Amino acid sequence: MQPFSFPDLVKHYFDFLVTDYGYSKDEEIDRAYRFEKGRIKYFSDKTILIIELGRHDFEIKIGPIDEPKFARLTPGQINDFLTQNKEISDYSWPKHLEETEIRFEKTLVQDSAILREKCVAILKGDFSWWIDALEFHLMITKEWVRIRSKGKELPIEPLEEYIISKRKAKSST
Repeated sequence: MQPFSFPDLVKHYFDFLVTDYGYSKDEEIDRAYRFEKGRIKYFSDKTILIIELGRHDFEIKIGPIDEPKFARLTPGQINDFLTQNKEISDYSWPKHLEETEIRFEKTLVQDSAILREKCVAILKGDFSWWIDALEFHLMITKEWVRIRSKGKELPIEPLEEYIISKRKAKSST
């Protein structure tokens, strides 16, 4: 079996951002372990996509380059917004390294397909519906918390404050 290579997998599935959209790319890879860890950033003047990989977890998020990290979404969350999928999925963390490798590659395949097929406007820097997508994500998150905590409400958090401030700014223009 060929060794797992974080940068090679990401390049295979996401370098279309460089070739097709003119994005720049920055890598920070830690090769001290059998399982590489690190962060790969793709960015244009308006959009940033960050792929982070730890020992047993990973995250792929995209958003406006000049906005806070908490205002970024995964391609799956964007897809849920575009399809209005309100199903709440329960996520379990991989227990073994091999599970992480398999789940990571499956996610790369799914997320790169979502970006290519449904997020062309975002890749070109059009975030005209971004606040609606963030609001949808916040609604799903609050529902997930309410179900998991047997009725407790999620306190106002930075994302909610951010959405409110963006809505106010948009209405005053």
